[in-house]
Formats: sequence, C-alpha cells, structure tokens
Amino acid sequence: MRSSVYFIILISLFSSFSCGHTSRTNTANMKLKIYPYKVPCTGEDVRLCMRVEKEGQSPEYFYDTIEGFTYQWGYWYTLEAEPVQQMKPAADASSVSYRLTKMVQKKWSTDSFSLPLRMNDQALVKKKEGSCSFFNDIMIQSGSAACAKLLRADTAWFRVDKNSGTLVVLSVK
Repeated sequence: MRSSVYFIILISLFSSFSCGHTSRTNTANMKLKIYPYKVPCTGEDVRLCMRVEKEGQSPEYFYDTIEGFTYQWGYWYTLEAEPVQQMKPAADASSVSYRLTKMVQKKWSTDSFSLPLRMNDQALVKKKEGSCSFFNDIMIQSGSAACAKLLRADTAWFRVDKNSGTLVVLSVK
C-alpha cells in the first residue's frame, strides 16, 4: 500500500515537471495597434517586421507573428493578444509569443508612408519578369522604367491600393 502511495506521488511530481514548451503568463491580454505597412528590420538578416504600438508605449519593430492573426498590407489593426511565455525559445527568439484573442478593429488606411529601398547594401526592391516587389512580400505598381528607378533609389513614398493590395509609388528619392 505504501509503495503505491509513493508511486502516485512520484508520478504527480514527474508530471508537474514535464517539459512543455509554452505556458500562459500571468499578465492580461495586451492591446496592440498594428501599422498598415511593414518595415525592414535586422536580426540575423534583413527582413520585414510589423510596426506595433503596445498599449501606452512608442511604436516598435515586431519581429514575430501573432498566432491566429493574418496581416494584410494597408490596414490599421487594433487587437487584443495574449502573451505566452516560451519556455525554450530558439536562439535570438523572444521568450514571449502572442496569441490573438480579439480583433478589435480593422480599418483601411489612406496614409502614405516612406520605405527605405536599401538596407545594409542590400536592395529591398526585387525585379522579376517585368514587375517589382518590395522584399518579395508585396507587389509594386510600376512600369519597367519606374522599377529600374526604384532599384537605384534609396527611399520612396508609397500608399497601398485597396483594390489590388499593391504598393503605389508616389515619389522616389
């Protein structure tokens, strides 16, 4: 009888220390405001990041994804997300990930914005079969002459076309 009690205690202790990769944090959901365009950011390499304002804070680069959230260029998003503690994050990864709990607002933006076209001596505009894209993430409305100009430029102003979901070039510098 006594050995079965010890066995149950041992199993209980073992299961409480089992290796889970995530656990819920004790913090409440966070309200996040997500910008209608992505920006180049650096980590191990140059890539695109969302610009996010966490409640009461300045905008920052957001390197990760939000589980359950699909980003579309051209929309301002306000959402609530649950922080999830990562028990064994990958090297250079955040120890906190986020899970969408509520889409508060998705609003079309008519704002224009500036994007760098070069970073760390790397061109961020890619040309393929007569068209251009920004970081192979979003197509740019441009003819071949405008595409060539973008490939040589440092910065450009854009807006997102609501019908096509592509970037419209407003000016190039």
